[in-house]
Amino acid sequence: MSNPEELQRQIDESVRLLAPETLQRVKLAPWSDVTDLTMNVDVQVVVNNQPSRELEILSCRSVNTYFTHSNDPLLGLEEDEAAIHANILTAGGPLIIVREITGEWIVKGILRYLQLESARYTASA
Repeated sequence: MSNPEELQRQIDESVRLLAPETLQRVKLAPWSDVTDLTMNVDVQVVVNNQPSRELEILSCRSVNTYFTHSNDPLLGLEEDEAAIHANILTAGGPLIIVREITGEWIVKGILRYLQLESARYTASA
């Protein structure tokens, strides 16, 4: 998928079909890297009329590529940087890994994350 408008349309349709009462809004974040939508996207999510939250969605392929090719000299990283990048994956917000970047998998991943988050808060109360 290389078209952010098409991905947003898929997300909107998946929200309508899978979670109309739970998710008020799921939008591609304006800062989301749209150069390769098969690898990762950032989304802004509104749940139960709470303030929007940012989530990072990665595809399984991107994780595999990251760990198998991050020490590739063609990436232009210094040797020390490459060693660090080969062993550490960081995200700016909650991280969700999905089979592939599609509207359906993004929404299913968000719903699963919210389910786990809810269970964690319930268990700690």
